[in-house]
Amino acid sequence: MTSHPCATRPSKGSISKKNKNMALNLNDSTTAIAMAKSEVSIREYDRERDMEAIEKLERSCEIGAGKGFSIVTNMMGDPLCRIRLFQLHVMMVAELTGRGGELVGVARGCVKRVATGVVDGDTVLAGYVLGLRVSPVHRRKGIGLKLVESVEAWAARHGARHVVAAADAANAASRGLFVGRRGYATAARLSILVQPLADVRPPPAAASSRSDVRIERLAVEQAGMLYKRRFGGEPLCPSDVDAVLGAAPSLGTWMARFAGGGGGDGGDGAWACVSLWNTCASYRLQAQLK
Repeated sequence: MTSHPCATRPSKGSISKKNKNMALNLNDSTTAIAMAKSEVSIREYDRERDMEAIEKLERSCEIGAGKGFSIVTNMMGDPLCRIRLFQLHVMMVAELTGRGGELVGVARGCVKRVATGVVDGDTVLAGYVLGLRVSPVHRRKGIGLKLVESVEAWAARHGARHVVAAADAANAASRGLFVGRRGYATAARLSILVQPLADVRPPPAAASSRSDVRIERLAVEQAGMLYKRRFGGEPLCPSDVDAVLGAAPSLGTWMARFAGGGGGDGGDGAWACVSLWNTCASYRLQAQLK
């Protein structure tokens, strides 16, 4: 099990003064830092120029977290696959201008409306930093910091009041960047659980089901209403949950409750629900068991 704190960078009122300055100083999504005998510039992704180089960079970063399980994104030939469904999205690349334009880093970002968790129905635009990668031979040179700053500035220009990132609790470098250098605070904790299906044994027939429990599949509209009613006030709950549940990878949402009882849809009684997505084409699970 791996614990992932979901970190968010808060701001007060409208876009903070620091974010405004960041946006103004970005100068058309390009900034630069001095590095040895070359210079690193941050710019937006160009499909024709960068696609092959991005695929090579992603492969170089596919290093597991040691013994155990790790999840690796499969781009499926589309570096924007993780963010393309969001109306506002961007991908920034770090380029070594002094070495023939070698790409040494990448960061994706999107902006979406989410619940604040303070007042029911209150929402805010939040930016998300996703898929931050830096070439292993170019790490600890400030490239990741510049990429994150560029996504933050882009999100601020599009009205984001907060920026959210997910970081592995065991990844000291990642937490040092987001928490130590950029001032993110822990907003939520997520645990990713892995069940090797080869080890699963079917339960005895007598215990496989209960006659007083009914399981039914919910329509997208019903599932969306359920999530909004029960979880809409939770921090960072997406306001477009209907679109999430209706997206192509979704396999559906199921609810279990006692026959004749309420629950979930506003009635009384115990209930449980689960939503499934087909991520087989999007993610690969690496197992390093030594």
